[in-house]
Amino acid sequence: MAIFGSKPGVKQSEKLARLSGNLSSNSPHLLRLGWLGLKVADVLAEALFLENILKLKFVDEGNTASGHRVRYNCGGVELELVGGGATWATRSKPRRGQPDVSLVPSLLFNDLNRFEAGLKEQDVLVTRPFEQGWGASLFFLDPERNIWQANEIRVEPALPAGTGPIISALWLSVENFPAQVNFYREVLGLELLNQGHNSPPITETAEQFHQANPVILPASPLDCALNQPEPATGAVFAAGELKLALSPGGKPLEGKQERTWGVDTAWLPGFQTNNLREFARKLADAGIKTNGPYTFHYINTTPKGPRWQAGSALRFCDPEGHPLQVYE
Repeated sequence: MAIFGSKPGVKQSEKLARLSGNLSSNSPHLLRLGWLGLKVADVLAEALFLENILKLKFVDEGNTASGHRVRYNCGGVELELVGGGATWATRSKPRRGQPDVSLVPSLLFNDLNRFEAGLKEQDVLVTRPFEQGWGASLFFLDPERNIWQANEIRVEPALPAGTGPIISALWLSVENFPAQVNFYREVLGLELLNQGHNSPPITETAEQFHQANPVILPASPLDCALNQPEPATGAVFAAGELKLALSPGGKPLEGKQERTWGVDTAWLPGFQTNNLREFARKLADAGIKTNGPYTFHYINTTPKGPRWQAGSALRFCDPEGHPLQVYE
């Protein structure tokens, strides 16, 4: 299984063609995963970390009815930092009694060793990089004790010179893997790029073997029951310029189904749609309850600089209670 579902030799034009095909459709659909909300207890401390340690590109900041907000350009997605989040110690816990860590954003770097050295200089808690042939990865904690992943991928083109780190993927840990794959593919309509099982490759030789001998996960829970496949290692969906990767092993929260943004989880992924009203109807037809509409502020580029403008958004949860947002 290639990293994030990518394969060497896949042309960028092919990816753009897939996206253009989606944009031309008149039916309600998701255009991209273009926004990621991060709700924290200490906005100033987190903002200093994002700008000075991670070197994310500042876009703009402003005050809204819900508080102070800061936005960063992270490649194909805007990261919006907002206040009002619960601290790590007070977040809800899943069955094993530890604070819930269901979503992990993945940053892409050209030089992972240099980034690791910078983290250590700032006394950031970081794991040792693990080498996997096609690249290397590590995990680290921000001031709010959110877990982040950093990657260097050698089988894909390097980031242009002067480009800051970008968020290339979101990892979502799920409990019922086949059901969640079905929801994100059939209900939300995301394109499934890659899925597989067995142990993930850890060397370049193993990576080449997995590419030459792909193992396809059964398309439905019924097929899983009949064929009794080995446990899946993940599924990767296209979401505009980002990828959404599902991984088995998630645990539900104690005593509740749905997570509340800022209370149970710091993260809220936001999908842009071509028709908010009709997409809400599509979710309702699938039995998904939505909340809102909420005011969604987006950045509009003008000759005098970026300006905040108000739009609309709806929020809902996937079948395992992970909060999501859709906006227009």
